[in-house]
Amino acid sequence: MTEPVLIRIGRARLGWLSAGLALLTLWCLGFSALVLSLDSIDGTLLFIGLLCAVGFGWLALFCGGVALSSPVALRMDQHGISGFYTEPVSWHEISGIGIAVTEVNVHRNFRNQRHLGFALHDPVGFRDRQSAWRRLTSWLSGRTSGYHITVPELVIKGIALEELLEQARAMHAQATASDQNDPTIM
Repeated sequence: MTEPVLIRIGRARLGWLSAGLALLTLWCLGFSALVLSLDSIDGTLLFIGLLCAVGFGWLALFCGGVALSSPVALRMDQHGISGFYTEPVSWHEISGIGIAVTEVNVHRNFRNQRHLGFALHDPVGFRDRQSAWRRLTSWLSGRTSGYHITVPELVIKGIALEELLEQARAMHAQATASDQNDPTIM
């Protein structure tokens, strides 16, 4: 069997995103302080400012924590795939591998983003094994691409997406070919 492929999440992009979100948090806190300094306090504006500060602050801490820990975005080995973006899936559960392109997105900045996509034979069975959070993120990331598991190119560092695709296809072919030669696997 081939050596496992470990693709770590790129720290720099998540670090910059965390810093930007921290600045938004500070701006929202400044806005809330400005509302408090007014003679007539508008409770709605104060609530919205504090709610935005809490939301952006939570996202900044989350992205900063992920950037500092730099988890494995995708691990491919003889058994299958796993990592930050997916629950463990064996190769015989995967029906196809390709590059997914996000055609439509709410934000123009994320339009035409490329992902490494994995299609599954039984997506409902896979969904039932996932936690609620994983179901939501899987649905959000792969619903328009036709793939059930996607790993964004933005977080992959150190390897081209096409090269990673070829490695995944080779590992999938090797694992499924050995499954077909093994009479104990049905």
